[in-house]
Amino acid sequence: TIYMPLTNQSVILENSAAAAPKSSMDHLGIMTIEDEGPVREIIVSMLESAGHYVLPASTAREGLELYRHGWNDIDLVLLDLMMPGMDGSECFRRLREINPCARVLIVSGFSANNEACKLLDAGAIGFLQKPFEKDVLLHAVAEAVEKELSAK
Repeated sequence: TIYMPLTNQSVILENSAAAAPKSSMDHLGIMTIEDEGPVREIIVSMLESAGHYVLPASTAREGLELYRHGWNDIDLVLLDLMMPGMDGSECFRRLREINPCARVLIVSGFSANNEACKLLDAGAIGFLQKPFEKDVLLHAVAEAVEKELSAK
């Protein structure tokens, strides 16, 4: 254990070349579309604690509206499959109408069923089964983003 004094002062590097290069995983913009409030709050907390900016949406319609206005700042969408009103499949289709290159990670409490497989075939970049721990979520996010970056 290392104890260091707490300060509000920022550190300025004298030689900017000495700074470590920014990883593609630093401070991602992630939208989560999840209808269950407690689950959404936990996902937001997990992602924010890892330094990501998170834009939560409680319905598919709200998520689409937020995505429509800010998709350039969203690196990844975590999309629940089972939601009242518009389900995840329809939401995925509409996200792709807004941005054909939208990176979407499917999240569901059910195993990868036929619907999830169809979305993966249609371009979703992964599937994450609930419940999951923070490490599993962060690994899935990293894997999804790295998979897309390596494909380019």
